[in-house]
Amino acid sequence: MTSFVSKTFFVILISLSFFSCDRPQCDTNNTVFLNYEVTSNEYQTEVAKLIESIGIENLRFWLADYIEKADKHYFIFYTQGHDLCAQMMVQVDAENPNFGELIKTKGKGRFNAEFVGLLVDIVPKNPNQIEFIYKSHKRIID
Repeated sequence: MTSFVSKTFFVILISLSFFSCDRPQCDTNNTVFLNYEVTSNEYQTEVAKLIESIGIENLRFWLADYIEKADKHYFIFYTQGHDLCAQMMVQVDAENPNFGELIKTKGKGRFNAEFVGLLVDIVPKNPNQIEFIYKSHKRIID
């Protein structure tokens, strides 16, 4: 009997650990997010405004995609928490030793991995455009 209980407990524990790593589903009713492309200035400016009001430390980030635009490398992160459900486009330095391999593979193998403690600089390019620049992260949970 004890063996059965131990095995059952172990199976439940392992199952919970698999499900706890998944990104929670979320929906938004933000009209900017619904009406503009993720890569647009309008969308990213709205994300920046909300991150500044919520605080980046109150959000969670998962790698959604990798894109190249105007000879620059970007990671698209699912950004969630405190009623924010959006995607953030973060410029990454191709020479950054933390991302050399990830940039070579264009993010493959790390999609949906959570970047814990992600820090970015929010840089205004002009009144209608901001850019997120990668600074650091604490760890990646894959």
